[in-house]
Amino acid sequence: MRGSSSFVLLLLGCVAAAGCSVQRSGLNPDAASADDLNVAPVDLGVSDVDGDLPGPDLGVIEPDLGVPVEVDLGTPTLCEPAACPGYFCDDDVCGYARSCDELKNAPGGPTADGHYTLDGDGPDLLAAADAYCDMTNDGGGWTLVLKADGSMPTFAYGSAYWTDNLELAASPFYDTTEGKLRTFRTVAFTQMRVVMVTGEDTNSAVLDVGAGSCVELFNRTYSMATVSRDDWLGMVPDPSLQANCGDQGINVAPRSDQARVRIGIVGNNENNCNSANSRIGIGGAGENDDVTTGNVARWNGWDNNRDTVSFAYVFVR
Repeated sequence: MRGSSSFVLLLLGCVAAAGCSVQRSGLNPDAASADDLNVAPVDLGVSDVDGDLPGPDLGVIEPDLGVPVEVDLGTPTLCEPAACPGYFCDDDVCGYARSCDELKNAPGGPTADGHYTLDGDGPDLLAAADAYCDMTNDGGGWTLVLKADGSMPTFAYGSAYWTDNLELAASPFYDTTEGKLRTFRTVAFTQMRVVMVTGEDTNSAVLDVGAGSCVELFNRTYSMATVSRDDWLGMVPDPSLQANCGDQGINVAPRSDQARVRIGIVGNNENNCNSANSRIGIGGAGENDDVTTGNVARWNGWDNNRDTVSFAYVFVR
């Protein structure tokens, strides 16, 4: 601080004397440029041509995003069953069920017996059509495919209706009008339910047989089912069936000129199936071709001869 005070006093003295000059630390206060100040200019490496200064080169920075995060959207929202024709949601789109079983097991599916619209989707991509659904018996979900009057030749064993794609026009209702419904060729299944009505007597049995359609099933050869002799005897009142043979199931025809049925059982009095003379079931022939569904028995039947006519319904699930 002493040096500073002396400099200030000297400067004030010069001012008072009017004419002295002062130099301090080599600075010339009259210098007009950096050259006069003996200071070297600093090269900053920046051009000022036209006043446009280039921006700094920052390069390209690529952020490391790591592993993409998968967002769990949860279960898609299903459509509202009540808003769908036939009360069926096919994933999140309203549509028709392909069978009564699919319809029954859909969210909000119906539980009452009745006719419903089913999709014709199948081997032939047919249009949707009404069908009768049994939603209550034997677990429900049964689709009606055929109605046969045992007093008529319509569904005799050799009828083409069992193996062709032709429909026999009829209402889909659970009535006594014969019919081969569209569902016969469109509905796939793993079980078949047969109902035989004889007068006031109604009986049913479930067969563990399956196929892509009934047309496919009845174009096969003989297929055994899981139904006992006693079960078949219980299908009609006062049954009669010869004690031997006992082939039963689908396309039961040990010989083409003897007793045979599309769905049912045949019997013989001899210890073989070569000359069966009795049968219980649907789509029959032999011994009495006038009875195509019901019970026919000849030649020492278990309970003598029979010519019992029944009306039958065939369901699949």
